[in-house]
Amino acid sequence: MIGSLALRSRLEALDWIVESFLFIAVVLFLAHAAALGHRRAVDAAVIRERQRMARELHDGLAQELAFVVTECGRLGLDPGLRGIARAAQGALAESRRAILALRRPVAPSLAEELEQVARHAADRAQLRLDLRLAVGIDLPPASRIELSRVVHESIANTARHAGATSVCVELSADHGTRLAVSDDGIGFDPSRSEAGRSGFGVLGMQERVRALGGELRIVSRPQRGTRVEVLLP
Repeated sequence: MIGSLALRSRLEALDWIVESFLFIAVVLFLAHAAALGHRRAVDAAVIRERQRMARELHDGLAQELAFVVTECGRLGLDPGLRGIARAAQGALAESRRAILALRRPVAPSLAEELEQVARHAADRAQLRLDLRLAVGIDLPPASRIELSRVVHESIANTARHAGATSVCVELSADHGTRLAVSDDGIGFDPSRSEAGRSGFGVLGMQERVRALGGELRIVSRPQRGTRVEVLLP
């Protein structure tokens, strides 16, 4: 293209404009292809490193923890050993979750990210988890982080205060992005528990959602469970 433009000495104005636009289009196309190739190379390198770390965790830390759990079980029911075994089992579960996370795609979807957070929090609290996460919904990184924190905080508060056995996490695109975390716990009366609301981390969640331009609602009744709902525009 550059050689063609340089060698042609008598160009009409319209011809010059057309040639220039063609040249710019080719340059942009090549730049886009180069950027895409670079991104793919970076993603491939990240995937290789994540896979290496997952193998190291599996072959090293996870194997050692599994040995500790097995040996504690073989040595008997001494109270001290039972405590060590429980700690080792918890650490083994954490290492396995880390290995699974490293095996996931480099850029998980919003539904996958929320599922990972919800499963980790529910497993830790020994709560039954029901997931109803719509696929194909995406949000900016800042919104993803805040929604993940709301899910984690809601489930943690359920474990601490609600006396629940199960928790449900829902994600949908209903006049915006809607996230809901509900439980089957003892609930409370919002009109009479002003002092107790801080114990449910409501203020912090409200601030997170307000920073995103959204709205947080809490619906609860005694013995009817609690529902934390976030609506983002």
